[in-house]
Amino acid sequence: KLIHNLVENNVHSINLSKRKVGNEEVLLLTKVLTTSTPPLIRSIWLSGSLLTARSLLPFFGVSVPSPANVIRLYLKNCCNAGEESIEAIAKYLPQSKALEVLCLNNCSITAHGATKLADGLKYNKTLRRLNLDNNDIGDDGLMEVASVLPHITLASLSASGNNITDSS
Repeated sequence: KLIHNLVENNVHSINLSKRKVGNEEVLLLTKVLTTSTPPLIRSIWLSGSLLTARSLLPFFGVSVPSPANVIRLYLKNCCNAGEESIEAIAKYLPQSKALEVLCLNNCSITAHGATKLADGLKYNKTLRRLNLDNNDIGDDGLMEVASVLPHITLASLSASGNNITDSS
Protein backbone atom coordinates (compact mmCIF):
# COMPACT_ATOMS: atom_id res chain seq x y z
CA LYS A 1 0.00 0.00 0.00
CA LEU A 2 2.89 2.37 0.80
CA ILE A 3 4.47 1.79 -2.61
CA HIS A 4 1.12 2.37 -4.33
CA ASN A 5 0.64 5.63 -2.40
CA LEU A 6 4.19 6.69 -3.28
CA VAL A 7 3.60 6.09 -6.96
CA GLU A 8 0.36 8.07 -6.74
CA ASN A 9 2.31 10.85 -4.97
CA ASN A 10 0.02 10.66 -1.93
CA VAL A 11 2.85 10.24 0.58
CA HIS A 12 5.31 12.94 1.52
CA SER A 13 6.78 11.35 4.62
CA ILE A 14 7.93 7.77 5.22
CA ASN A 15 8.53 6.56 8.75
CA LEU A 16 9.76 2.97 8.85
CA SER A 17 11.71 3.37 12.08
CA LYS A 18 9.31 1.27 14.18
CA ARG A 19 9.23 -1.64 11.74
CA LYS A 20 11.72 -4.36 11.00
CA VAL A 21 12.85 -3.08 7.65
CA GLY A 22 15.57 -4.85 5.73
CA ASN A 23 17.42 -4.56 2.47
CA GLU A 24 14.54 -5.75 0.28
CA GLU A 25 12.18 -3.04 1.51
CA VAL A 26 14.78 -0.31 1.06
CA LEU A 27 15.65 -1.59 -2.43
CA LEU A 28 11.95 -1.47 -3.34
CA LEU A 29 11.74 2.10 -2.01
CA THR A 30 14.85 2.96 -4.07
CA LYS A 31 13.20 1.55 -7.18
CA VAL A 32 10.16 3.80 -6.67
CA LEU A 33 12.44 6.83 -6.19
CA THR A 34 14.09 6.15 -9.56
CA THR A 35 10.86 6.21 -11.58
CA SER A 36 10.52 8.74 -14.38
CA THR A 37 8.39 10.96 -12.13
CA PRO A 38 9.68 10.32 -8.62
CA PRO A 39 7.39 11.08 -5.70
CA LEU A 40 7.99 14.26 -3.72
CA ILE A 41 9.18 13.00 -0.33
CA ARG A 42 10.05 15.41 2.45
CA SER A 43 11.11 13.06 5.28
CA ILE A 44 12.36 9.48 5.49
CA TRP A 45 13.02 7.59 8.73
CA LEU A 46 14.83 4.24 8.57
CA SER A 47 16.06 2.18 11.47
CA GLY A 48 17.51 -1.21 12.19
CA SER A 49 20.40 -3.57 12.13
CA LEU A 50 18.95 -5.39 9.10
CA LEU A 51 20.00 -2.52 6.83
CA THR A 52 23.35 -3.02 5.13
CA ALA A 53 25.39 -1.39 2.39
CA ARG A 54 23.63 -3.66 -0.13
CA SER A 55 20.50 -1.51 0.04
CA LEU A 56 21.80 1.72 1.53
CA LEU A 57 24.36 2.46 -1.22
CA PRO A 58 21.75 2.61 -4.01
CA PHE A 59 19.25 4.30 -1.68
CA PHE A 60 21.66 7.16 -0.90
CA GLY A 61 22.46 7.50 -4.58
CA VAL A 62 18.84 8.34 -5.39
CA SER A 63 17.62 9.99 -2.20
CA VAL A 64 20.38 12.51 -1.40
CA PRO A 65 20.92 14.10 -4.85
CA SER A 66 17.50 13.13 -6.14
CA PRO A 67 14.71 15.06 -7.75
CA ALA A 68 12.47 13.55 -5.06
CA ASN A 69 13.73 16.44 -2.92
CA VAL A 70 14.23 14.53 0.31
CA ILE A 71 14.67 17.27 2.91
CA ARG A 72 15.05 15.21 6.07
CA LEU A 73 16.79 11.83 6.26
CA TYR A 74 16.89 10.05 9.61
CA LEU A 75 18.88 6.83 10.02
CA LYS A 76 19.03 5.17 13.41
CA ASN A 77 20.64 1.98 14.71
CA CYS A 78 22.09 1.05 11.32
CA CYS A 79 25.08 -0.58 12.97
CA ASN A 80 25.59 -3.03 10.09
CA ALA A 81 25.58 -0.35 7.39
CA GLY A 82 29.38 -0.33 7.21
CA GLU A 83 31.91 2.34 6.37
CA GLU A 84 31.03 2.17 2.68
CA SER A 85 27.52 3.44 3.47
CA ILE A 86 28.93 6.47 5.27
CA GLU A 87 31.32 7.05 2.39
CA ALA A 88 28.35 6.93 -0.01
CA ILE A 89 26.48 9.58 1.97
CA ALA A 90 29.62 11.73 1.96
CA LYS A 91 30.02 11.22 -1.78
CA TYR A 92 26.48 12.44 -2.48
CA LEU A 93 26.42 15.36 -0.01
CA PRO A 94 27.97 17.82 -2.50
CA GLN A 95 25.29 16.86 -5.05
CA SER A 96 22.38 17.43 -2.66
CA LYS A 97 19.68 19.69 -4.00
CA ALA A 98 17.36 19.70 -0.99
CA LEU A 99 18.71 17.74 2.00
CA GLU A 100 18.60 19.98 5.08
CA VAL A 101 18.58 17.48 7.95
CA LEU A 102 20.78 14.39 8.17
CA CYS A 103 20.57 12.26 11.29
CA LEU A 104 22.97 9.33 11.59
CA ASN A 105 22.25 8.25 15.15
CA ASN A 106 23.96 5.06 16.35
CA CYS A 107 25.25 4.02 12.92
CA SER A 108 28.74 2.88 14.03
CA ILE A 109 30.49 5.84 12.42
CA THR A 110 34.21 5.90 13.20
CA ALA A 111 36.78 8.68 12.92
CA HIS A 112 37.41 7.54 9.34
CA GLY A 113 33.70 7.90 8.53
CA ALA A 114 33.62 11.33 10.16
CA THR A 115 36.55 12.36 7.97
CA LYS A 116 34.64 11.27 4.86
CA LEU A 117 31.53 13.14 6.03
CA ALA A 118 33.60 16.27 6.60
CA ASP A 119 34.97 15.99 3.05
CA GLY A 120 31.43 15.77 1.64
CA LEU A 121 30.19 18.55 3.89
CA LYS A 122 32.80 20.97 2.53
CA TYR A 123 30.99 21.21 -0.79
CA ASN A 124 27.41 20.82 0.43
CA LYS A 125 25.19 23.88 0.12
CA THR A 126 21.92 22.59 1.62
CA LEU A 127 22.52 20.84 4.97
CA ARG A 128 21.36 22.81 8.00
CA ARG A 129 21.42 20.12 10.72
CA LEU A 130 23.76 17.17 11.18
CA ASN A 131 23.26 14.68 13.99
CA LEU A 132 26.05 12.18 14.65
CA ASP A 133 24.95 11.14 18.15
CA ASN A 134 25.93 7.79 19.65
CA ASN A 135 28.60 6.74 17.18
CA ASP A 136 32.32 6.26 17.69
CA ILE A 137 33.86 9.26 15.95
CA GLY A 138 36.08 10.15 18.91
CA ASP A 139 38.28 13.22 19.20
CA ASP A 140 39.90 12.76 15.78
CA GLY A 141 36.57 12.47 13.99
CA LEU A 142 35.15 15.49 15.77
CA MET A 143 38.21 17.53 14.81
CA GLU A 144 37.71 16.56 11.16
CA VAL A 145 34.05 17.60 11.20
CA ALA A 146 34.92 20.80 13.07
CA SER A 147 37.52 21.63 10.41
CA VAL A 148 34.71 22.55 7.97
CA LEU A 149 33.13 24.98 10.44
CA PRO A 150 31.93 27.63 10.08
CA HIS A 151 29.89 26.20 7.25
CA ILE A 152 27.87 28.11 4.68
CA THR A 153 24.53 26.53 5.73
CA LEU A 154 25.12 24.20 8.69
CA ALA A 155 23.56 25.72 11.80
CA SER A 156 23.37 22.70 14.10
CA LEU A 157 25.81 19.87 14.80
CA SER A 158 25.15 17.24 17.45
CA ALA A 159 27.79 14.68 18.38
CA SER A 160 26.98 13.45 21.87
CA GLY A 161 27.89 9.93 22.96
CA ASN A 162 30.93 9.59 20.69
CA ASN A 163 33.81 8.95 23.11
CA ILE A 164 34.80 12.59 22.84
CA THR A 165 37.06 14.11 25.48
CA ASP A 166 37.62 17.69 26.54
CA SER A 167 40.76 17.85 24.38
CA SER A 168 38.75 18.13 21.17
